[in-house]
Amino acid sequence: MRNNYHQELIPGAYYHIYNRAVAGESIFSSKWAVATFMSRWNAHIDPYTNAVAHCLMPNHFHFVLNVKPAEQWDENKLLQENTKVSKKLLAGESSHNDFLVYQLIRNG
Repeated sequence: MRNNYHQELIPGAYYHIYNRAVAGESIFSSKWAVATFMSRWNAHIDPYTNAVAHCLMPNHFHFVLNVKPAEQWDENKLLQENTKVSKKLLAGESSHNDFLVYQLIRNG
């Protein structure tokens, strides 16, 4: 039996999101890597959250964020995402959690 240890990301709630590289490898080995990561974060995750604080270190990162209430999510931005999960969310066939998890895995 597989354990599900992930907490559901609920609009209006606050979360500590973090990730660490494997075996001490560097995630952010250059200014370009930091800029690329932040560009993707700002384009695909920031529109749906409010970052309270963040810290990027060479081999890991931390974000404290608040998931924006669902009524503040821009439908046009969701359409621009043009992914299966964004289309399912707009059609009412998927949850905000599923969409955010996809965004974090794809872009984080």
